[in-house]
Amino acid sequence: NEAYQQLWLNWLEGEHDNVRAALGWSLESGQIEEGLRIGIAIIRFWEIRGYVLEGLAWYERFLARADENTSLLVRANALAFASFMAMFLGQGEKATIYGRKAVALAEAAGDEGDPVLILALGGLSSGARTEGDFATAFAIGEREIRLLKGSAGPPFFLGMALLAQGGVAIELGEYAAARAYLEESLAIAHEAGDGFRIAHAINSLGDLARCEQRYAEARIAYEQSAGLMREIGAQRDLASVLHNLGHTCLHLGEIERARALFGESLGLHQSGPSEKGMAECLVGFAAIALLSGYPAAGARLLG
Repeated sequence: NEAYQQLWLNWLEGEHDNVRAALGWSLESGQIEEGLRIGIAIIRFWEIRGYVLEGLAWYERFLARADENTSLLVRANALAFASFMAMFLGQGEKATIYGRKAVALAEAAGDEGDPVLILALGGLSSGARTEGDFATAFAIGEREIRLLKGSAGPPFFLGMALLAQGGVAIELGEYAAARAYLEESLAIAHEAGDGFRIAHAINSLGDLARCEQRYAEARIAYEQSAGLMREIGAQRDLASVLHNLGHTCLHLGEIERARALFGESLGLHQSGPSEKGMAECLVGFAAIALLSGYPAAGARLLG
């Protein structure tokens, strides 16, 4: 449940230096498969608490030294997770490369690799989405969801795939399909008590409402998502939600609140750091300047 998730995340935060030491020892002593297994085990911690850049660096160090003595499935799993990490950082080309390698290894493993193949397809879809190829991302996502619904795997992965597919459907303008995907993903997250995924699904529903110009509904969704992100300490993701809420407030005429939201989001992105996030916040400040009658300042911020 959500309380247990928070407890686990806080405990791992306190043990993070010990985990780093274990990873360092594994790398130095040539225990490559063991190091990869550690990285695979704690990917959600790295993702939720904003250690994505560090996590990807560990995966890359170990994968560079993995060989035929390293379990094929472990390598495929790590490549898939590296693909997700690259996607989180906006590195579409790298995410696609890792996704392709993961799919190739999973397919080489045959039936034994099916669960990893599903994960690898998710990574490949993420790479296409990050590069803006939403049609390809959607097609890969549909294959992934079909495999997941035909498997006996944990619902967590189906929820993730549905969440991603909902976001892609929004980009393609398929709003009815997007709502169906996102509501199914949200139901799975609620059943699992997964606060992080609940927050992400609600944020995406906010995106959908904003695209449909239902700004009051979008504001409620973003506020709920931001509250959950704060509770679990997901600072990187909170920054994005606050940015979304800021633009929604602009549409609702709440300029001062938007200014405060962009400011808080910018601070979080700076601590990341996330250049893409910082740039998006500057666009928000430019919009405020233009709406406030300061076109020169707006142009400077856009520049």
